[in-house]
Formats: sequence, C-alpha cells, structure tokens
Amino acid sequence: MNFTAIDYSLTWFKQHYDGTVPKRRGGKFVVLQEKMHIYMLFCPIQQAEYHANIVALFTQERKLSGHYNDKRDVYHLTAEQWQIQGGGHWLLDEEAHLLRLYGRSMAYGTVSELARLIPALKTSQVFAVEDIVCSAS
Repeated sequence: MNFTAIDYSLTWFKQHYDGTVPKRRGGKFVVLQEKMHIYMLFCPIQQAEYHANIVALFTQERKLSGHYNDKRDVYHLTAEQWQIQGGGHWLLDEEAHLLRLYGRSMAYGTVSELARLIPALKTSQVFAVEDIVCSAS
C-alpha cells in the first residue's frame, strides 16, 4: 500500500500570514483511497470549515470530478476508484514534537483503524514529530 500525506496548512499560512507558519496549528483531516494508495490530507481550520472543503481542494488539484451536496457540507467524488475513508481533527505542536489525531468527520465518519496509518505518517515526514497520538475525542 502506498501512502501520501499532504499538509495544506504550510501553503495556507505562508500565503495569509507573511510567510510565517505557526509552530502550533490544527484543523481537519480526511483520508482518501485510490485502489492501493492512501492519501491523508491536512488543512488548517481557517481553510476548511467542513471536511468536504478538503476533499474538494484535493480533487480540484488533481482534476478529478465531483460535486457538493445542496448544503455544501459534503463533497462527493464521481470516480468509483476513489473512496473517502473518513476524517477527523488534528493538532500539531512542533515545539513538543507531537501530533494529535482525534474525533470524526460529521460528513464522512471516523477513519477505521486510524492507528495503522501512524507508521506511514511518521515515515512521510510531513510533520517533524516524534509522537503521533490517536484518540476518540
């Protein structure tokens, strides 16, 4: 299984805060799967009010087709090979070298077996942390 983690917060903060990325930041994350490839996408709360906004951002970047529901709080992918595995929230403290993953997405539910993604997330080095903690709340 291939794994890619993307931290959209780096770009967002650099564009909106004079290039400064806070050492402590957080937001929402979504896990997508295409066949044998897992994508874990992280957005700051300022950029993604809904988990659907993260899915829409990713699909627009990749030129994939999809659409929002009428309330614009769920984004549906048209391509059958893509599956949304769930989502949650994240808090990063770079000074403490800690990433906390918790909660669930109201639109897409909880990522089942989130803990199994931790080794791949650590290896990806998208976050310079020593510890990644998963919790239900």
